[in-house]
Amino acid sequence: MTIEPIDVRDLIGHPGISRLSHVGGTLEGLGTEVATLKTDELVHGDLLLESVVEGILVTGHLDGTFALRCARCLKEFEQPVRVDVNELFSAAPDHDDDDVYPLDAEGWLDPEQMVRLLEIELAQKRTVRQQAGSPFRGFRLASFVFLFAVILGAVVAFYYVFLSGNLEVRARKETQPAASPASPTP
Repeated sequence: MTIEPIDVRDLIGHPGISRLSHVGGTLEGLGTEVATLKTDELVHGDLLLESVVEGILVTGHLDGTFALRCARCLKEFEQPVRVDVNELFSAAPDHDDDDVYPLDAEGWLDPEQMVRLLEIELAQKRTVRQQAGSPFRGFRLASFVFLFAVILGAVVAFYYVFLSGNLEVRARKETQPAASPASPTP
C-alpha cells in the first residue's frame, strides 16, 4: 500500500473545523480472480475531513480503474470506478461498532481502511455484471412463455376439433335409422 496516511492532529478535539485533502497512490493485492484494481494506475480522490465530537468524519470519493476479465470468454477490459466515501474515524472506537475506524495513536488517519471499500465495490460490480449477463434475458423469457402458450393453444384446439368431430360422427350414427331386416310381404 503506497497511499500515505493523513495527518489529522490539527482536527482532533476541535469540532466544526474541516479541510480538504487530496489522496493518491497505488494499491496492490486488491481484487478477485476475475477483477483486480490496476496496480500501474493511481487510486486518487478528494476527501473532506471534518472534525466532529465522535472523531473525524471523512467524506468524498475515490477513483480508480478495474482490470476485469469476462468469466465466459476470458476477454480482458478496463472499467473506471468511483466509490463514495462517508466514514467515521475515532481515537477511541467502540469495538462493537463496525462502522467506526480507529485513528492512529499519533493522530494519523490511514486511508487503507477506506480503500477497502473499492474491494466491496468490485464484488458488487461482479454481481451486477452477472445479473446483466444477457441484455435480452427478459425478451428470451417472454418468447418462451409465448411459445408455450401457442403450443398449449394448438393442443387444446386439436383436442376440441377431434372431440367435436367425434361427437358429430356419433350424433349422425344415432340419428340414422337402424337397418332392420326386411319383413316378408304376403
